[in-house]
Amino acid sequence: MAWPSLRFFRGLNMAKGFRVQLPTPEGVQQWRVAFKRMTAFGLTSWKSKTIWLRPNQTTEELVDTVIHEACHVATGLGSDQKVEESIERVAAGATAMLLHLKLIAEDE
Repeated sequence: MAWPSLRFFRGLNMAKGFRVQLPTPEGVQQWRVAFKRMTAFGLTSWKSKTIWLRPNQTTEELVDTVIHEACHVATGLGSDQKVEESIERVAAGATAMLLHLKLIAEDE
């Protein structure tokens, strides 16, 4: 089964988003995940406990972005250059493994 692309979400109100329980340094907390137009692939807002995702990403980009933002939430680490580079390597490696295992498919 391939990971759903953003086309899967078209019928949903993705500006409102959905809620999900995520591990944080303070324990498991409820976060909102939603889409909004922006230049970045994703952003984590600790103030509103929201992960913002840019619409119109490929499946591979979306999976990579979700993993990347989840790493920010799980670690509580911000966006200095070393942290960003480390998280980007983790997300890219995890996405590559999911592609290799055929748990997600590249967009054509």
